[in-house]
Amino acid sequence: MIRLTCKMTGLMILVIFWPVIDVYAQDGDKVAERFINNVLQLSVKFSNGVETNGFGFVVGEREGHLYAVTANHVLHHSDAPDVKTAEVKVRFFQDQAGKPVTGEALNVSSTEIDTALLRVPKPAWYQWERGVLSSGYKRGDRAWFVGQAGKWFIPTDKDAGSLYDSEPDLLGYVTLSISSVQRGTSGAPLFTENGIVGMVVLDEGDKALAVHIDQIRKLINRMCPVCPWNMEIYKNSPIIQFKEWSFGIIIIVVFVFLNLIILILIRNRFKKEDGARQKLSGTKTPPEKRGFKFRLAMISIVAGFVVVLLFIVTRSDITPFKPVSVTKPTASVTTTVKSESVPVTTVEPQTPEPAITNTIGMKLVYIQPGTFMMGSPPDEPKRYDNETLHEVKLTKGFYMQTTEVTQGQWRAVMGSNPSHFKDCGDNCPVERVSWEDVQEFIKKLNQMEKTDRYRLPTEAEWEYACRAGTTTPFFFGKCLSTDQANYYGNSPQTDCPKGEYREKTVPVASFAPNKWGLYDMHGNVWEWCQDWFGDYPPGSVTDPGGPSTGSFRVYRGGSLGLGAGACRAASRYWLSPVFRSYNLGLRLALSPD
Repeated sequence: MIRLTCKMTGLMILVIFWPVIDVYAQDGDKVAERFINNVLQLSVKFSNGVETNGFGFVVGEREGHLYAVTANHVLHHSDAPDVKTAEVKVRFFQDQAGKPVTGEALNVSSTEIDTALLRVPKPAWYQWERGVLSSGYKRGDRAWFVGQAGKWFIPTDKDAGSLYDSEPDLLGYVTLSISSVQRGTSGAPLFTENGIVGMVVLDEGDKALAVHIDQIRKLINRMCPVCPWNMEIYKNSPIIQFKEWSFGIIIIVVFVFLNLIILILIRNRFKKEDGARQKLSGTKTPPEKRGFKFRLAMISIVAGFVVVLLFIVTRSDITPFKPVSVTKPTASVTTTVKSESVPVTTVEPQTPEPAITNTIGMKLVYIQPGTFMMGSPPDEPKRYDNETLHEVKLTKGFYMQTTEVTQGQWRAVMGSNPSHFKDCGDNCPVERVSWEDVQEFIKKLNQMEKTDRYRLPTEAEWEYACRAGTTTPFFFGKCLSTDQANYYGNSPQTDCPKGEYREKTVPVASFAPNKWGLYDMHGNVWEWCQDWFGDYPPGSVTDPGGPSTGSFRVYRGGSLGLGAGACRAASRYWLSPVFRSYNLGLRLALSPD
């Protein structure tokens, strides 16, 4: 009876557990199930009419966009630098027959390690796996990839190769013996049983090269420190891996079946005792004694069950039953200096200066000196830790351009238009300009205007002018509507309604200005500032200009491609001075005489 009960119990446990466990074989197609939804199929068209195919894989996500890596030679025509990337079409494994999504080649790339970064709008239905990074590999590990010759393909058996060395070479390349790499494979993720180790970039006959994943991460961090990297270490369970939501169910089911076995054993023991007692004395166990033992056993079992159940429902990280409620902390921030309350914004009373319009149509308004609180309070939604709230005093007034520099204004000075959205027209903001490009523009503009006073605003001047005396996340208030700014409306500020996503720049001054007459301080394109990026000082400061040296320059204001959180007055980002992007432009300041 006991043997039969144990066999039936084991069979029932297997039947019940089967839907909540994942069983992994060690073949490449089984291991790749974890990674395949991350892989993107790319079709790239260049300005000279040449087309190429390849793959890439997702490494991060932010504000409704996916960030993916691929081979540089797939995304950029490396043999002819003057040939531009005209179009990038992206397909997802989950929707191979669907309409491709248009991606964007970012200016984060390296010909030396053949790596490039692209950004892709994330479809609402798309999900990708973050825990895919390799925790290490050794010489001889079997290796696979996803994607071959423009088709979804996972090499298995004889097509699978092995790694030559136990670590990448000095340039960060991983060498593998594999014969199935061919044209159209570039950009595919290379993985072992322990996760993704790199990206395939080159075929050399009976062997191939891949860029190691750490080298890819270093490139992105160096050239675009604000670009997201959300990949995590792959947790490999080669035999059985329980799905995350099932752990609590498994404990309960196991406990129930163990209790059933215990009850059967107790019942059988009572039967044996009755049989032995009846043989010796001709009597059975008194009912009250038998009932007491049985009740004691039941109470013990029920108590144990309650303890296990309480353990499960109080562990929010493993239970599928208990919803996790997050209460947003509220905090009031009071800043004092010398025991006196600091006014949030004060502007020195002065006679208003007249606005200035220069020879190429730039209009600049005078911003009076004053004191304000720079940064954001700890309870502001979507803030970052680098926005420490502190007092800033600006002792000198300055002029600020009322709009972003337009394509027409840039062409009037530089004789060319580098913008991605040229079709938008001369009254749209210029973009795809680096900080260094802007310095050349300012130099030539000063020569044209016979002055040396045009410059970029400091980060403090920019935020002071953007706020225009307000303390809310936006000068409009706590929410930012797409009727007030051009940004990714599907990602509004917390507890605010969604809006339109225009997917392109709009003419400057399309929306209402702040009360100091400045347009598009939120959204449309990012705006370079003069400062090197660095942490804010711990206390109050006067006329800050940022660190004296650095590696990255600050830019502010948000853009058409990011959500409301990035458009906040306090939101600050930083990039290499040579970086260019379709959503990165400028607004000028002018020092008074």
